Amino acid sequence: MTTTADPVPTTPAAPTTEVPVTATPQNTYALDDTIIVDGRVIRLERGTVVGRFSVLSNGGFVLESQLGENPTEIEILSPAGTTIKAVSGEGGSYVTSPDGSIVVSETKFEGPVVVLSVDGTELGRRSGAGSPVAVVGEHVYLGGETAEQTTEWNYVTGESRELPRYVSAVSEDRTRAALSWPVPNQVFGDPRCWAVVDLTKAGFPKLIERCGQDENPEIFMPRTFSADGTYLVGSKYIDGGHWFIPAVYRVSDGKDMLRGTAQQPISGWSWRLDDDENSILISRNTAPDVYAGPPENTLQRCTLDMACTTLQEELPLTDRVGIQPRYVVPK
Repeated sequence: MTTTADPVPTTPAAPTTEVPVTATPQNTYALDDTIIVDGRVIRLERGTVVGRFSVLSNGGFVLESQLGENPTEIEILSPAGTTIKAVSGEGGSYVTSPDGSIVVSETKFEGPVVVLSVDGTELGRRSGAGSPVAVVGEHVYLGGETAEQTTEWNYVTGESRELPRYVSAVSEDRTRAALSWPVPNQVFGDPRCWAVVDLTKAGFPKLIERCGQDENPEIFMPRTFSADGTYLVGSKYIDGGHWFIPAVYRVSDGKDMLRGTAQQPISGWSWRLDDDENSILISRNTAPDVYAGPPENTLQRCTLDMACTTLQEELPLTDRVGIQPRYVVPK
């Protein structure tokens, strides 16, 4: 006689909940009134025009945007895209630390500067020292072209020191600063100078300087150091009225590492150097003739040798608030 055992009861598998991928600067971009994180769509208020934004260390965001005819505003958003804190009204500006853990913003143009954590907690406040230029660790750098100097302020201890005027970027190890300033008393054009200074030595000696039409003919303006300090990333002061030319310069010798051509430059609206420091992600102007238009916009990744791969479909620009790109790359 053949016998069979009763089947062993099984416990139904628990339903699985997909955990959303955390936003990082590498997997995130904005499209119209949405933020896209690894393919996941976070919807902002309908009609929002994203001016610029940054990804924070908790997967949330700092968003500079405009809605209709309302003034531009800056907000800290949760990872889900909801407003945690309204940071700034019209005319303010902001910077974030390299690791995305600290936000520094003007409450309004030339107003008080506040230091905030990613959850909107205020960590420090200061007035009268200029606009936020950079923040590295506990140190905030305040200045701007209208300020008489740059102030390095430790928002934890309250200690300050004076740095050279016109600081535009600070390296992540706080050993070097980039300067960018206009050439005074020039009759023709709008030439500028840039330099890198040593912050560890008395008098802040210049390690490199390129000045005026002869040494800086394309008017490079540095805005940030790369993660390991090899490059300066910024823009060239050549534009088509509303688009700009990205620039990556080597700090050691001032070499221009990202070259288009005079007839067809690489141009766009926002960009960042990838972590491998061999390519940029750019919201690019892809019109057949960037000077004649009409402009088109897509998201591309381009090596420093100008080999470009299209990542998202090409779209016409929008004119909801002036002429605006459709894609925005996080800073």
